[in-house]
Amino acid sequence: MRIALRKNVRSTPAVRAEITASNETASVLAQRFGITEQTVYK
Repeated sequence: MRIALRKNVRSTPAVRAEITASNETASVLAQRFGITEQTVYK
């Protein structure tokens, strides 16, 4: 199954799952994945 992502999307389902399972702070996760803290909170 292929997932159609928008052109500018920075977080994939795999990244979102890793963020959800993590106990690290939003700032650490944002730096690791190259996204904003706001995106981590979403």
